[in-house]
Amino acid sequence: MRRKGKWMIAVGIALFAAVLAWAGSSDVFVRPKPIHHVERVGDLLYTIDLEQDIYERGDMIRVRAAVQNLGERTFNYISGSSTCPTDVKIDIAHAKQGEKVRLGFQKHACTTDLGFGSLAPGQSTGNEEVFSTEYIQGNDSPPAPAGLYEVKFDLHPFEGEIPSLDEPSSAPDGPPTGSSFKIRVRR
Repeated sequence: MRRKGKWMIAVGIALFAAVLAWAGSSDVFVRPKPIHHVERVGDLLYTIDLEQDIYERGDMIRVRAAVQNLGERTFNYISGSSTCPTDVKIDIAHAKQGEKVRLGFQKHACTTDLGFGSLAPGQSTGNEEVFSTEYIQGNDSPPAPAGLYEVKFDLHPFEGEIPSLDEPSSAPDGPPTGSSFKIRVRR
């Protein structure tokens, strides 16, 4: 009887240790931390702030983005549309499934026209976007899957002059100037 009791205690301790080891290797007990991401890409200095690095399904993800021109030339860039102006383009996509699974915006429908801006040397601009972890982009879409997501940001600059507002225009091509980092969405 005494031997059986010691054996049960040893099994209990082993199970408890296994559960603690599993919990330490997963993000179940990990506390979310704020993100303050500062990165220089060429002549542009980006500052991206999120309230945390781990989100639960149903949470809103508020992303604040700012960019400063540290160079000596002016950057012309696409600034969204007339109904949805956005200086820094922000996107959140599932790290493994890429563009197929992008978190939905908490915003009204946007028009397809293009807005343009310019960022002079020493000048800064920025914006804030709110994403939902409840669903992915698209109508009648399923809930966003759990996993790693990539927060992508870019000023979306282009070479040349700002197109006239009287002429229909497509997005001028320019070199990518953004970057990304990862966050986690849990079930």
